[in-house]
Amino acid sequence: MSIGDFDFGFLFGEQEVFNTEPPPETPEPPTETDEPQGMFARPITDKKIKLLTEYQECKNNKANTRWAFGVWRKWREERNKLSSNTGEFILEFSAMDATCMDYWLQRFVVEVCNQKGNEYTPKSLYYLMCGLLRHLRDIEIFGMNLLDHNDDRFARTRKVLDARIKSLVAQGMGTTVRQADPILPEQEDILWEKGVLGQNFVISLKNTVFFYACKVFGLRGCDEHRQLTVQNWV
Repeated sequence: MSIGDFDFGFLFGEQEVFNTEPPPETPEPPTETDEPQGMFARPITDKKIKLLTEYQECKNNKANTRWAFGVWRKWREERNKLSSNTGEFILEFSAMDATCMDYWLQRFVVEVCNQKGNEYTPKSLYYLMCGLLRHLRDIEIFGMNLLDHNDDRFARTRKVLDARIKSLVAQGMGTTVRQADPILPEQEDILWEKGVLGQNFVISLKNTVFFYACKVFGLRGCDEHRQLTVQNWV
């Protein structure tokens, strides 16, 4: 690809993708439409409480939770296909007690792979467990904390997770830092000469603003660009 076909995407560098599904719709913020009665508002409904908690939940956490549970569900389906041979059937989370959950999570940590059949990086493996923990909270299972060292019921799961992560690191997985290559001054000059950067056309002006926001302010993700205001840098 020539410099005239410049793609600003590489400025963001490679990022590990945890969820390829479209992001979930963001619920509208709850509005207070009821007139207060005396000192307090009218009795609130379960629907309004749910809207309030969903609105305040981080979008990235919601996406990670959906991804983690989707991976677990797929693994569970494949594992249960072998139940006729092994005699072991994996229950839904809601039907498991702590002993049962600890047993299957140990096997999940060791056996899980991505869609290409490759092992997950240590970071991804840890994010999987974080997502499963949030899923338990979403289905209102609050008494089981997989990653809390004070919860001895999942000590074996944490031990297996720690050993698995160390094994992956020893294999060199997840040890390479991904980062974008810098643009040299000579390359920047070419962008101006080719009209990719400029002030005379809408596209080139937009490219210029984007380019210098990355260069001067160190912005990377799209959200950072959208949230940039004068107040952020005063």
